Amino acid sequence: MTIATIIDGAQEFLHDNGAIWTRAELLHWANDGYRQLLAQSHAVVRPFQIDVPGRTAWSGSQEWEDRHGQGTFRLFTYHVRAASICATFQWEAQALEGISPNASTDAITQLWELPYADSMDQHCRLILSKQHERAVKLYHDDKRLIGASTKELDTLTTDWWQQTGSPIFWFPSNAGRDGSYEIYELDAGYTQSYDQQEADAGMPRLFSGDRTYQIDSDVASWDYAYTGNPDTGMVPGLGYRFTGASVGGTYNTTFAWERTQVDTGTSSDTATTATANTYPWEVLSDSTLTPIFLGLGLARAISSPDRQYMAAPYANAEFSALGIPRDFKSSADAITIWEIIVSATELDEPDGLSLIPRQMAKYIKFYVLSRAFSRKGEGYRPDMAQHFTSLFQLGVALLTKIGNLGFIDRDYQRDQVTQSGGYRPPRVQLPPQFERV
Repeated sequence: MTIATIIDGAQEFLHDNGAIWTRAELLHWANDGYRQLLAQSHAVVRPFQIDVPGRTAWSGSQEWEDRHGQGTFRLFTYHVRAASICATFQWEAQALEGISPNASTDAITQLWELPYADSMDQHCRLILSKQHERAVKLYHDDKRLIGASTKELDTLTTDWWQQTGSPIFWFPSNAGRDGSYEIYELDAGYTQSYDQQEADAGMPRLFSGDRTYQIDSDVASWDYAYTGNPDTGMVPGLGYRFTGASVGGTYNTTFAWERTQVDTGTSSDTATTATANTYPWEVLSDSTLTPIFLGLGLARAISSPDRQYMAAPYANAEFSALGIPRDFKSSADAITIWEIIVSATELDEPDGLSLIPRQMAKYIKFYVLSRAFSRKGEGYRPDMAQHFTSLFQLGVALLTKIGNLGFIDRDYQRDQVTQSGGYRPPRVQLPPQFERV
């Protein structure tokens, strides 16, 4: 179900081909209805992981700089004199306001610099995405954090926002124009779950790290073997590279000891080196060889006996859980926020509704019709607007129940009506004041 289908259904009911209500106007109302349905029902909840300390795409010293960049933005300066002057350190802001300055701590522009500084005067806010609507619960390293308020923490009579340790509390930040949250105490360590290298080049091809990754594939044969990138494409068919590149990528080595010799300059025991095979039929001749399976195609699933992997909706495609995985997060040593999300981007007609079931699309059409009939001017029908508004609210209530995992629906069933023998309907009894004939 796409936005274009919803608009076509609305125009069919309005018996209007853009003469009174333009298609661009209906598209705007469809986007508004999509957001309202998600915001009022609170039905779509997703886990969102944030590395510690938090990350932002970029930072600036003035508010007006935000319009010249993309991604999450952090303002690292203090605004004084009615936001006409920006100060980097706290003592500068105090001096400009006529307050006796105190010794200030380090000033940082990006939150990831916090592990390399002793402390900072500003609060450490965790910036969320534009899809964020409301937080449900927060975890740090899979341990749930308790909700708190700044009033409770102010009773400590200390600079609590500078204290480091294992996070205990979380609370929303009322300052700023975007959804942000703070945690107390601060985790002064540096954690980065996945470093996506060359993410703009396409889908992930290789996973590496402290964990062991294996490929589950059925492709165990190939047409030719080669040693380096210049040999690719020389022969038609599927090729298998049996060598590994050195750290600098200058040399192609066949055995592990060769790679160690090139990278570190120290040789290892060559007698214990495993045999390298170049073709799949060689496995039948040597029992020490292990069959090789080639990872081809997209990464469709990731599984582990120790942890759980799940797909989270981010994009505007009709089936957001399918396709290329673009982002990888982990809850280990990180902040996990379960948040209610809405649609943050303006959808076009070819876009699908990835956050709701396709059966709920008709309620967005009802919202479009309610806005169309409530607009003053030609075609104004307040009775019809009220009618479709009521239908839209039914959809909000239905989606709310779908999102409530504790709701148990009633089980309707037909009861068998069996009449006993000798049954006769009761006689009619009239009241005493009934007129006599």
